[in-house]
Amino acid sequence: MKSTTIRKIALSQLDLSPKNVRKASVTKAEDEALEASIAAHGLQQNLGVEHAEDGRFLVYAGGRRFNALCQLLIKGVIEADYKVPCTISESDQAIELSLVENVIRAGMHPADEFEAFNRLIEGGASVEDVADRFGTTVKHVTQRMKLARVAPEIVALYRDGEIRLEVIQAFAVSDSHDRQREILERVRSYFHWGDHAVHQIRQTLTETFVSASSRLGRFVGIEAYEAAGGIVTRDLFSNHDSVHLNDRDLVETLAIAKLEERAAELRKEWRWAEVMIDLPYDAASPYGRVYPEVVELESPELQQEWDEIEEKLKAYGELDELTAEDEQDIERLNARWEEIDAAFAPVEIYTDEVKAIAGCLVAIDHGGTIRIEAGLIRPEDMPAPQTEDEGDKAAAYVPDAEAKEPALRIMPPRAVASHVSADGKIDNPQTVALKDAGLTGALADDLRAIRHQITQAHLAGDFSVAFDLMLYSMCQGVFGSYLSRGKPIDVKLTPVMVTASRPHLEGTVAERMLETLKANLRLDWMNLPKPEDFAAMSALPSDDKQALFAFAASHGLTQQLSVDHRADPVFEAAGNRLGVDVAACWRPTAGNFFGRVTKDHMMTAARETVSEAWAEDHKSYKKGALADIMERAFSEDGQARAGLSQDKASRTARWLPDGMGFSAEIAEASEADPAEEPAVEVEALGDDQEAPVAGDDGDEDDTALPAFLTTDAA
Repeated sequence: MKSTTIRKIALSQLDLSPKNVRKASVTKAEDEALEASIAAHGLQQNLGVEHAEDGRFLVYAGGRRFNALCQLLIKGVIEADYKVPCTISESDQAIELSLVENVIRAGMHPADEFEAFNRLIEGGASVEDVADRFGTTVKHVTQRMKLARVAPEIVALYRDGEIRLEVIQAFAVSDSHDRQREILERVRSYFHWGDHAVHQIRQTLTETFVSASSRLGRFVGIEAYEAAGGIVTRDLFSNHDSVHLNDRDLVETLAIAKLEERAAELRKEWRWAEVMIDLPYDAASPYGRVYPEVVELESPELQQEWDEIEEKLKAYGELDELTAEDEQDIERLNARWEEIDAAFAPVEIYTDEVKAIAGCLVAIDHGGTIRIEAGLIRPEDMPAPQTEDEGDKAAAYVPDAEAKEPALRIMPPRAVASHVSADGKIDNPQTVALKDAGLTGALADDLRAIRHQITQAHLAGDFSVAFDLMLYSMCQGVFGSYLSRGKPIDVKLTPVMVTASRPHLEGTVAERMLETLKANLRLDWMNLPKPEDFAAMSALPSDDKQALFAFAASHGLTQQLSVDHRADPVFEAAGNRLGVDVAACWRPTAGNFFGRVTKDHMMTAARETVSEAWAEDHKSYKKGALADIMERAFSEDGQARAGLSQDKASRTARWLPDGMGFSAEIAEASEADPAEEPAVEVEALGDDQEAPVAGDDGDEDDTALPAFLTTDAA
């Protein structure tokens, strides 16, 4: 190896060598970034030089760094005598060393870059400072900082080359590591799908948000949403649909308020006006409809002017030659003729007689503006019929028996749509189904997740049902038409999303059931290399393979409440066959249920399950105190915790909210009707008092499994 010398040489003594192998140019932005870096941090790597004539030196390695120094000299950042650290080599080594420097090196990984930026900013530097010091843009640093907030295990996948930069950028839409990890498990199988994986991740992470470019987002507006305290997520890596409004409930509240403003104006003219965010295609089905009348303007003055213009134009048409003034006058007359013609055009109007009995639906159209569906008559407002023509689609009605001419032509209701709720308002069928069950959307999501976990825990231990459900779902996917209903098992075995409901699923009986089942699975074969792992799995005893099959199949179980609109009856049938005992695995508490429903809903459950007298004794309780006593009364031991009789306690211990149970356990819980018994005397609560405890709660074993899962169960 030939020797080299390290020495600091004045910039004015250096020239670029023709032996430098880098010929392709880089971008202006890259050159500016290098200049900024040298200005801020100095030259971090020596230039490679060789001796030249007259005591000068030729730069064969580090040409970009040399050019950056020259630019800093021109800009006055450094002087001509700036000392540049150089490594002096023999001339015959120059080309080889230049090639080594440009080829045998690895660029800095973007993950290292955004973690380094993050450390600088955590150390007190601003985004602008980092951008200036490294010669890049504020946007670039901001994007890199966003990537630094991605979960470490996802960053590790990026470092190892298992996912592309676009994938980690998609994960950066959310700052929640838990949410990112949940999506990671759900979409791992999509990674090899390229752009589809990126789309799937973004779509899943923002599925509970409202896109600012959607009709609902445009209607509310980002400014109004932020002014109301709403949080906005901005996707720094997307060129479209890059802003999301996180709080859907707030967006819908603002939208309804805005629609109500317009509805309030319409109510001054019409009999009624109702608002809805979505206007279903059959929204008008439950109503009669009266259409606007077509009227034409009657104006003798305009008619006279019209006639005069026609006469003048006719006169001009008879002339052999027109002057410039004549042509200008003809142009003016034609313009006025068009104005009058437009004024005489027929227009559609609703008369005061119609507005007295009809109303409007006020909604949001596809363009994000207000849509008004007018001329709708509620069934109770339909006028008494005057005549009825069997052969006509429309029947002739008059507002009352005294009215004679003209009769209103009203289309009767086509049908009562399934989405009309008990109070006469139109809503989404699923919303109505949950409302009729006394559930809010958020509470229904949590109950659905709880019911799913319990059903999954039962399915994971039953090969027979798991096999049949899997086979059924596979056949639906392979042999069913595109119109087939949903499958009870997602054959892709994609776990359901439970992020928002996770606190209700931790430390539960069902969770312990799943942990126990998993602990007993034969999974050692998975540590073997392929295809030895497959051979080892294939050689497992049938019982072990059946246990694996059932547990894996349960991983793809869908979730639903039995009261959901279009609930899958196959799912319900499977739950009955499994003997799912929701009541043994979950009890409603003040936190997970009673405190989240109305007081009336609690009182109804008390009357139907305990007794009318018990409900009357507690109806004066404030909602929080009532929720607490309901938790005790409807616990697994209402006799000890709330002073109930044994008969009543046996009923409350099996009670479940609508939609949670399966038909077999519902029938069991409702076999006996609540009988009237003397109410337990409970002193009325004051504002600061807690609900009384009639008995000692006792020590509960939180780790115990239900009796039906123990080896001692009959």
